[in-house]
Amino acid sequence: GELGYNVGIQFGYQLNKRWSLESGISLGQYILGFKEDYSTYDRNGKMYIDQLDIPLMARYSIPLSSKNLPLAFSIKGGLIYSNVIFYQVNYLDRFNRTIPVGVNEQYVSVDVDKRQYNSMQLGYTTGFDFDAYFSKKIALNLSMLNALVSQANNFPLFNAEKQRPIQFSTSFSIGTKIRF
Repeated sequence: GELGYNVGIQFGYQLNKRWSLESGISLGQYILGFKEDYSTYDRNGKMYIDQLDIPLMARYSIPLSSKNLPLAFSIKGGLIYSNVIFYQVNYLDRFNRTIPVGVNEQYVSVDVDKRQYNSMQLGYTTGFDFDAYFSKKIALNLSMLNALVSQANNFPLFNAEKQRPIQFSTSFSIGTKIRF
């Protein structure tokens, strides 16, 4: 794949010093390059997926220091709802034999119609956070989140509808955490 983007906002409710619940909403773009080799032609292309994610997670925090400005490492996991809002595939076919397209033109470019793909997905998410507080209420937050999703009717075992693939994604984020 290639680098995409992920923007969003996350909210949490602290149950006690170690446990909290988190949810939020984010919009991300995933870009996948591919190359397929057929007997008469090669296909090179890119797939673009814009996706809306809504996780619901439990978070367990491990304090790394007990200073006024603490450091904390957290492990989190739960469920995630995802919905593909844009899907596009662009590819170029290179034929391995002469074709009557024009003078020495051996390439055909195709832009696949934009369509919904694997929308309304459910799955699992897990990851970790690192928080470094620089005031009593504001922290720098570094986060990694993995998601494993598939069509909603495949949930929870991902085996009901084989034509819809299982999607695995990893996102990294840097942000600011504000306590209220």
